[in-house]
Order: sequence, then structure tokens, then C-alpha cells
Amino acid sequence: MSAIFERLAVPNPGLLADELVGEIIKAVENGKKSGCVLGNSGGIDSALMAAIAIRALGKERVRLFFLPERDTNKQSQEDARLVAEKLGMPMQEVKITPILRKVGVYRLEPPAFLIPRSVRERHVLAMQEELRGQDGSVHLKMQHGGDIDSQRHLAFSNAKNRVRMTVLYKHAELTNSLVLGTCNRSEKMTGLFVKHGDGACDLAPIDHLYKTQVFELARHMGVPSEIVEKKPTGDLIPGITDEGVLGIKYAQLDIALAGLELGCSDEEIVAAGVTQSELDYTKALVEASEFTRHCP
Repeated sequence: MSAIFERLAVPNPGLLADELVGEIIKAVENGKKSGCVLGNSGGIDSALMAAIAIRALGKERVRLFFLPERDTNKQSQEDARLVAEKLGMPMQEVKITPILRKVGVYRLEPPAFLIPRSVRERHVLAMQEELRGQDGSVHLKMQHGGDIDSQRHLAFSNAKNRVRMTVLYKHAELTNSLVLGTCNRSEKMTGLFVKHGDGACDLAPIDHLYKTQVFELARHMGVPSEIVEKKPTGDLIPGITDEGVLGIKYAQLDIALAGLELGCSDEEIVAAGVTQSELDYTKALVEASEFTRHCP
């Protein structure tokens, strides 16, 4: 049990931050790049990554982008602006709605025109419960390939994610910059990322950190409490949160993932604070998402 908590601990967040800063500096210098770009979603992962990037390269060599679309929550926009203001950085906003509309993404879901967001969120949550079915996991069903409704939801959200990354790479290449990834290990091991979307980047400094470690490091780096304490979400579909999609809390998920990574027995992992069903479910997520972690 102690080995699991040792793996999840961040005994010296200052040293860890310095290591990440060094990785970014080295990558930019070795690639002969001018700096880096990253998407600032208003979430904790991108806020942490922005803070580390600025410490590494300085404000003049980091560019932040907020990429809203039709379904973006206004709170996400406010949070992204808060992060930029806290860092003393300008932030460019690029609306991707026209691109998504042109390629027919919005036709995959019911029209949102003049429908209050609260009503849309209730509709989405009701559909999520319906899709959840007996196995209790929308995410696992989508990883396996489900019915037409599941596949339509997958195409709807993933297309948005990939367009975001296309915009980031456009600006990175215009300025000879690296694209910084914001995915963490919990997302990578469970498939809670989009292949060729937010999983695409030139450098992924925090993809070895579990989500609970991201929370701890973000607090150390001075990420605003409003960002640290809000429920993580990809903000692609109204009302959907990361834990709601996963069907398990990050605290339990990270214990299970760390235990599996360390090769601990089921008994040891369960003793660390998860149920056998949570552990079995985590194993299923890791196995089902294996293909997303490999290049062709």
C-alpha cells in the first residue's frame, strides 16, 4: 500500500516544477524554436502548463489561445481569462464554430439555437444515463464501439477536439513554436483524450503525472483556486464532466492506476482504498483504450 501512495505523492513540488521547466527549455533549444503555444481551456491542466511554460521561457515566448465554439460554457471563457490575467499574459481567442458548422459537426446533435444551456445540459445528462446502460460506463462503451448514438456522440466531441489542435499547430508553425500538450497520465491510461486531438503535441510535460498530482502541483504553482476546485471537463458537450464520463472519481482512479503500474496485487490495491469493482473497471478502461496510446 505504501508503494502506491509513494508513487502518487509529490514530496517536493518545487523540484518537480523545476524539472518540467528544464524539459521545456531543453526541447525549445534543441528544436531551435522561438517558443511555444498552448490552448488555455480554463481548466487545471492547461493552467498548470501555462504557468510552467512561462517560468521556463518568459511571457514573450509563450502564446495562449482560447478556442471557443457554439457549446463552450461562458464560465470556461471567464476561467481562461482569469488564468491569463493571473499570469499577466495576453490571450488570443479564435472561434472554431464556423469550421465545425461547415463540416457538419453540429448536425450530429439536436439544434441548440435559442435553447437555454440549462435545458441542453439536462437533455445531455438524460442521454448519458440512457447510454450508460447496465455496464455503468458511457466512456467504456465508446471505447469498445457502441450503438449509433454512442458513435455519433464520439464523432461530435472528437471533431471539436481535433479542430482545436489544428488551429494550435497553424499558429505554432507560423511562429516556429512547439505545441505543448496538456494531457495527464490519468487521461492517457484511460483513453480520456482524443487521438490526433489533445493527444497530439510536440512536448507532453505532464503526461507522467496523475490527475491528483496535477492538482497538487497546480496549487504550488499558484493556479487560481477557482480553477483548482472546479470539476474538470473537456467542455465539448454541455453538462458533461470528466468524472461523469469516466464513471469513477479521480482519487480512486489514480490509486488503481498507480497500483497497476507498480504491479501490485489486487489485494494490495483494494487495501489502498478502492473497491474490487472499481479496480476491475479501471483495468477494463486501460485495456479498451490501449490502441489510442500507440502511433500507427
